[in-house]
Amino acid sequence: MFYFINLSGYSQHPSPRLTAANNSFLYVLFSESICKVLKPPFLPLWSASCFLPLVWAKETLFELKTIDLAELFQLNANSIVKYKLVVSAPEPKKIASPSIANIQGWLPGMRADGDSSQLPTIAAVASYDTFGATLALSVGSDSNGSGIVALLEIARLFSILYSRPKTRGRYNLLFALASGGPYNYNGTHKWLRSLDQRLCETIDYTICLNSIGSSGDELWLHVSKPPNNQQCGISSVSEELGLKVQLKHKNINISNPRVAWEHEHFSRLRVTAAKLSELSAAPDFLESTGGPFDSREFVDEASISRSVKLVAESLARHIYGQEGKGIDIFAEGSSLSVNPSYVRSWFQFLSTTPRVAPFLSKNDPLIMALKKELEDHTAEVSVQHEVLDGAFTFYDATSGRLHIYQKLSSKYLMAKSCSFMNLLVVFGHVEAD
Repeated sequence: MFYFINLSGYSQHPSPRLTAANNSFLYVLFSESICKVLKPPFLPLWSASCFLPLVWAKETLFELKTIDLAELFQLNANSIVKYKLVVSAPEPKKIASPSIANIQGWLPGMRADGDSSQLPTIAAVASYDTFGATLALSVGSDSNGSGIVALLEIARLFSILYSRPKTRGRYNLLFALASGGPYNYNGTHKWLRSLDQRLCETIDYTICLNSIGSSGDELWLHVSKPPNNQQCGISSVSEELGLKVQLKHKNINISNPRVAWEHEHFSRLRVTAAKLSELSAAPDFLESTGGPFDSREFVDEASISRSVKLVAESLARHIYGQEGKGIDIFAEGSSLSVNPSYVRSWFQFLSTTPRVAPFLSKNDPLIMALKKELEDHTAEVSVQHEVLDGAFTFYDATSGRLHIYQKLSSKYLMAKSCSFMNLLVVFGHVEAD
């Protein structure tokens, strides 16, 4: 069965109704045993009379059903115009072993004897893939495009510091872009499990970045077991930036297979970790995963840059022992300042690139671009390929060509015909006279 959304009449403002619509259709997707998602040959998402095909059930012969968002939300959707929709697409094939790819890079610290393996480690992690009711339109500008951009810019800034022996800190820095985020952070789980046990023991602190592009001035730092140094100086830096960062503690239920936050995978292994996000509470499963309504229009680039400054400055002060001394390491206008052009270029790229993990090949241009960017700023960059766990079945087609034919409703045509017949009758009487 096909489902279509009529987005006519909706503006480009982020609306809870649109988010709710995406979640509702995801529910339909799984309740109807869906296996394919299609994309129309046009991209003006919220333009008038724009229909987005959502799902294709397993039946070869299917019934066409139109879901009008305006009707769903009790808006005025009366129209005499009807549409006939025809989709041409190949029969989808099941993906036998859907894979995910994790990318990591290092910035080794400086030790007197030259052995950086004995130094403590700080890790920065962000999931890069998306999921939504329309896979080919799930670009996830905020979730988690904002987190990816922030991690790359933080890596770039610290690479400048670590390129000079005099400014190289006595901490190793580990940067990881993980896949499988929408699926219980499966990529983070597998990446963490693959790390050497001795390395895990050296991780002093992990910061996970997700959905930090909101234009608001409030962020949340989610933790599972906060020690004294959990915030790594974030509180003082946030005050300087005019941000309000609230610490939120949530215990982990180890018997529950559902992982609400990415940092919980670290906490389950007794690794100190926190997640920085604009979300005050954990979303439900497959919510806030970068669906079709998470586009660049809803994200503030300046907020991403401010979040970068918040994390980079707090980590740098912690690494160099400058907490509470009022020193601005990444001062604006200096060679170490956050680069808005860099943030913008990567944000624009990610906001036009769907990133649904099972449909990314091992040499996908996105994965290669992220790998190359980490190679430009870090060392020992590697890509880890794993099979995605979970009760999901994926099929290999994500797009098809949608043809829309406009026609008038039968009631309207009947009314017009009656009016025309009446005119003929009147005209006949006039001619007779």
